[in-house]
Amino acid sequence: FSELKTAYFSHGPCLTDVRYNGFYGVNRNVSLDATVNTLRTDDYVRTFYNLNYKFNTLNSIKKGWLFKMGGDGNFITPKVFYGNKKGLLGEVTISKSARKGDYILNRLELKGEGPWWITFPNSDQLKKNDLATGYRALIIRNYESSFEGVKYFNPSLSLPVFKNMNVNCTLVPPEGVNSVNPGDYVKLDLEWITLPRIAEDYYGPNEVFRTHLKGNPNSWKTVYREVIGNDLKVSVSNGVLLNNYPVVVKIKGRGIALMIEGGVGAVPVQFKGLKSYDGYTLYKVEDGNLVVFDQSTFGNDFWQTDFDSKTQTYTRTYNLPLDDVQKSKWILYYDTESR
Repeated sequence: FSELKTAYFSHGPCLTDVRYNGFYGVNRNVSLDATVNTLRTDDYVRTFYNLNYKFNTLNSIKKGWLFKMGGDGNFITPKVFYGNKKGLLGEVTISKSARKGDYILNRLELKGEGPWWITFPNSDQLKKNDLATGYRALIIRNYESSFEGVKYFNPSLSLPVFKNMNVNCTLVPPEGVNSVNPGDYVKLDLEWITLPRIAEDYYGPNEVFRTHLKGNPNSWKTVYREVIGNDLKVSVSNGVLLNNYPVVVKIKGRGIALMIEGGVGAVPVQFKGLKSYDGYTLYKVEDGNLVVFDQSTFGNDFWQTDFDSKTQTYTRTYNLPLDDVQKSKWILYYDTESR
C-alpha cells in the first residue's frame, strides 16, 4: 500500500462501516477504494468487502490476484467445492502428492449467474485435538471488470497449493489477461464467512442453524444456504433502495415500508436520511397488525444510530431475525408525539 487512508464511519454493534482509500505501489500503480462491514449475528461470522480497483499504469498481472482466501498450515483441505446461484458447479480433490507451487485449478471461470461461491467444508486439523473447528467460504455477490476495453461479468479463480494438502483460493484476472493498462478496473462485492463444520462445533443460540448443521455436517450446502437465502429481494415504499444485502434504504418523509423476501440469520437493515436520532419506531407487520420490533436484552442494545455530518442526517441500523421467514414487511415510522 501507499498513501492509504482509513475512515471509521461506524464501530457497530449492528453493522460496522470502515472505508479505505489509497494506492498500491509507490507510483500509484493501482487505485483502491474499499468499504468493509462486519455485522452482528448469532450463527456465524460474515464480513462484507466492496472493492474497487483502478489500474493507472501498464503492469504485468500474469501472477497477480485480486483477492486471496489464504490457506492454513495447521489444516488440510481434502476437497474444494464451487458453484453459482443454481447450485454446485464442481468439486476437486486435493491429492496427497500435491506440492507447493502446484495449481489444482488455474483461472477457472465460474459460469452462470451469480452469486458465485467457493468453500472448503472438509477442512480438518493436521493434529487432532478436542477444540471446535471451522472452515471458510467466499461468496462473490457481484463482479465486473474491464481489461483493454473488454468487460467481464463472471469471476475467475485459481487454487494454488499452499502446503500439506492445503490450498489458497485466489480471485484472478480472466484467462488470457496477463497485463493491465491505464483505465482497466475491477469491481468486487464479496462476502467472507466462517462456519462450524458440525453441530457439535457450534456454541451459539440459533436453533434453526443448529438444526441445519445436524442434517448437513461438513457440507457445501451450508454455504449455498447463505448464498441463496441472503440473495434478497427487497421492495420499498416511501424510500429508495440503495443496496440489497446488507439492506440499505433512504427514507422519504416520516415513514418507510420494506418488503423483504428471503433472509438467513440476523439480516442488517440500514435506514438513511433520518432527521432525528430518536422518535423513530420500527414495526413488523403481522397479520395486518403493527408489532413493535424489540430485540433488546440489556436495554436498547440491538440497534445503532450514526450521524452523517455531511448531510446533517442520521442512520438507524437493525439486525432482523429472518431465519425461515419467506416474506416479511417492516415499517419505520417517525412519531413526533413520542418525543
